[in-house]
This record gives sequence, C-alpha cells and structure tokens, in this order.
Amino acid sequence: MPEETPKISRVIHGAAQVIFESLFWFQSRWQVSGLEYVPRQGGAIVAANHKSVWDPQFLGTAIARVRPAYFLAKAELFENPALAYLISRLGAMRLYRQGSDVGALKRAMVLLRRGELLGLFPEGTRKRENKLERFLPGVGFLAAKTGVPVIPAYISEFGVFPKFGQKVYVRFGAPVAPDGDPDEIAKKVLDKVRELAALGGTHESG
Repeated sequence: MPEETPKISRVIHGAAQVIFESLFWFQSRWQVSGLEYVPRQGGAIVAANHKSVWDPQFLGTAIARVRPAYFLAKAELFENPALAYLISRLGAMRLYRQGSDVGALKRAMVLLRRGELLGLFPEGTRKRENKLERFLPGVGFLAAKTGVPVIPAYISEFGVFPKFGQKVYVRFGAPVAPDGDPDEIAKKVLDKVRELAALGGTHESG
C-alpha cells in the first residue's frame, strides 16, 4: 500500500515552534535573515547545507516564521512509533537513502504541486568537514519536474549543538529558477548557498 503524504498538525507544529524559538533564542540568540525570499504561497523547495542533527530544527523553525514546511527525513527516524507519529505531524516524510526512493520523490512532487514548501538537505547526509559538498541532483530533479523555484539557505556551523552564547545564523537567498537539467539546477543552488556562507557567521560567539 503506498505511503500517504503526511499532514501537519497545527497544534503540534505550533507547540514545537514556541519551544524551539525559545530554546534557540536563549541558547544562541540566533539570527534569521532573508525571509522575504521564502514565498508565502505557492510551491517551493528550500535547500540548505547540513552539518548537525539540529539543522532540520533550525531550518524548519526559521521557515515556519513564514509558514510550515515539509521535510524529507531518513527512514531510520521512523522506526520508533512514537517518534514517527510526532515527526510526521511536524511534516517529515520517510526517505530511504539506499538507491532511489521513487515513492518519496512522488510524495514530494504531490506536495510541491499542491503549493507546499519542502525543505531539503541536498548533500545527502551530514558532512563533518567544514566545507560545502556537491549537491545531489535530486533537488534539481524535483524543481525541474514541478516547475517550482529553489530557495537557497545557509545554516552556520556550530558542532553537535551550539554552545551557550554561540551565535547561529540562518540565511535565505534569492530563488533559483527551475531552468536547465537537474545537475545544472543543483550546481546553481550550491553556488548560491556558498555565497550565503561567504557572508560569514560561522563559529561566532558573543
């Protein structure tokens, strides 16, 4: 039986938003910029770098200042029934990373064509090195197939979790049009994320 697309719970998502906004402000006085590039309506992909297990929470909480977003999440997170229920109500969709998960791609396209936001980490998995890796073409494939723009995003690096007082920056950039083949689109998005990273804000404290 095909897996259905998740439905975001306003109550659960709203509670999570309050908790994470408070935690991130208290812990790191986090700063979010470029939200004007996140569309208030219509489908779009938000693509960011990925270094920490906390990146989805930082990115999702920042995006939700405009409106909630769905995310593709590794299948292992759904092995615990309670966690699976919670994250699915927060907009997470199961993604099997071995090979090409056609089902996940189809569910993602349904959401984008429905006018939803989809958060992605196109590096494929967390990268320990302090450099941006090649973005996988899946982000370009989804954009090309659905005709939606890709919003580049950069999350400053902070290790496993920010130390108290360590600034965390989440930046959004101008959208990348879904023009060209998937590899070309992915490369354009990567270049834009690198431009956002070059603005600074990594490993800062104070």
